Amino acid sequence: MLRKLSITLIVFLFMLPPFFIWGAAGISYAELTKENLKKREKLRNAVNRGVLSIYDIPFEIYVKLEMWTEIGFIFEANNKNMIKYKLPGVYYSRPYIVNNKVWIFENAANGEIYIFDPDTLRFSDKLKNEAYAKYAGGVRKIFGNTVISGGSDKDVDAAVIWDTDINEVRTIKLGAGHYVGSIEVEGNTLYISSCGEVINAWDYDTLEFSGNYSANQDNADWNKKECITGIRIIHDKLIGVGEKTVFVWDIEGQNLLKTYPKALNNSIVFFYKKYMVEYKNNRFAVRNLENEKLIKKIKAEKSIEDLIVTSKRILANHRDELLILALRHNKGLLFYDFNTLKLIKKIEAKGESLTAHKHTIFATDDRHVYKYDIAYKDEEKYQNFLETIRPNNIALNKNTYYQLLRRLLYYPEIIEKSWISKNFLALHELSVSHSFKYGKIGERFVSDDTDNPDDDSGGKSPNPGNRYKEDVYGYKAVYEVRNTSDNRYFVRMAAAWSGEYGKASAYDDESWEAKDDSKRGFAKQSFFIAPNKGKYKNQFEVGEKEPVNLIIYPMRIEKVSEGYYKGLMNALSHKNEDISLIDKYIGDKLIKDWHDKLTQRKNEILKNKEKDSGFWPF
Repeated sequence: MLRKLSITLIVFLFMLPPFFIWGAAGISYAELTKENLKKREKLRNAVNRGVLSIYDIPFEIYVKLEMWTEIGFIFEANNKNMIKYKLPGVYYSRPYIVNNKVWIFENAANGEIYIFDPDTLRFSDKLKNEAYAKYAGGVRKIFGNTVISGGSDKDVDAAVIWDTDINEVRTIKLGAGHYVGSIEVEGNTLYISSCGEVINAWDYDTLEFSGNYSANQDNADWNKKECITGIRIIHDKLIGVGEKTVFVWDIEGQNLLKTYPKALNNSIVFFYKKYMVEYKNNRFAVRNLENEKLIKKIKAEKSIEDLIVTSKRILANHRDELLILALRHNKGLLFYDFNTLKLIKKIEAKGESLTAHKHTIFATDDRHVYKYDIAYKDEEKYQNFLETIRPNNIALNKNTYYQLLRRLLYYPEIIEKSWISKNFLALHELSVSHSFKYGKIGERFVSDDTDNPDDDSGGKSPNPGNRYKEDVYGYKAVYEVRNTSDNRYFVRMAAAWSGEYGKASAYDDESWEAKDDSKRGFAKQSFFIAPNKGKYKNQFEVGEKEPVNLIIYPMRIEKVSEGYYKGLMNALSHKNEDISLIDKYIGDKLIKDWHDKLTQRKNEILKNKEKDSGFWPF
């Protein structure tokens, strides 16, 4: 049936997430015809029925119908879908969701809880309790607003219970066994497993010890027995998972009913509903705990760091439960359909410990917390969508350019591919060209403490500790803007580059602002260009290596009168004494890059007037 739809309808129907609302404020409708308004309305009404994917709509159609929010959504879904926050210390817990907040525990003595907003990953608060912070055994369970952790060092047989609502801390000692393993709360009973094949039980409210579940009557030599590291309650049975064995007890009678071997010795376990998932190295296995049958063993492509199962809709095109693997050494995330255990997706991502919340994944490593919103990320479809960008089919005007630039500002390669910057310059009879120049770009301090493989002394400096300056050589991008129109323009240009380049440098060249990181460099400058074959030249550093890609594009072009331009030059002149003229331009946001110089000149005038009006005695 879909193929029978008209071409017009096909390119106007696509699927959107249920939480996303089209028609947001700020979209311009003024230049659309009634026919196109109807098409857009028809499109948006059909979108929620999922007739087409968002990626099936050509770029030019989005532009024609002024669907700026939709364009921004597609690019953000595939490029800005990861947020990272750098934590101040080292060694942190997995993320936990508590009261719709992300909690992360500092795994260190006197550690704190860092709390983040799950939507923005903005740090919002810290929690700390001095009594709780004395125990650095790590979080074992979060039950409501209560955090239960293990002890450490001399307190390895202690569990610490912190009610964060009332900021109360209680501790209990194991009745049998050694070392606090896994913790579970069911009904009003607190279960804590330990080494020695034992699970201890307490009344949760009173912390009165109610007995233990043991695999052996002889509890004397716990060191020769397995450590139980996982607890699960299925119906009337208490299940404890050791290093090699699964133990099953009758909850009421505390009797050991049976044991059976794990699928993977010394594996880590994750429980989900009636299932247990074991993982070790690059293998994982799924077992039904009700009938004790092993469902499947699977080999992943690399070693597994962490594993979760979730019913959250993490992927847009997958509604069933997902099993998600975090591969060791930040090698990415693997997504399996939990019912079929078939691999359905892989993404590049960092993080060693995972949790799922709403439609997102949170992950932590030793230094960072990450948020991944990948529901609508689809690399293959996104690349196909980019192929629909055809410059000649984009009807460009001032409004269209600025709307597109607003959405594509962080994707300069798309600006270049679409030719929108080149065409927008051409609308104003402007053009830009550039080249690279190699030479000295600065100096840096070098320490003799650094090993030198070319040194005859065996790679070590004969004068360790000396510091000296050395010249730094690299590349500058030299660009020229030409104006063949009859108009004088104010132009705000931006430059973006990627590839290998040097460390960040300080720029102090007129109004240049520049910054760079390990992936991209960015610079911008405002200037005026004269009419009738006027030219403007400038340059900026890009680093020690020539960048792979560089694009120079306009962020703003405004026609200005000769009177406006001459007035600004007069206001900046050292001969100017007219403060009202300076104030006129200081209030103009267009030339904000000149505000500091205008303010400086104003202060000079006021200072001179104050000096001239001073009191002189006769």
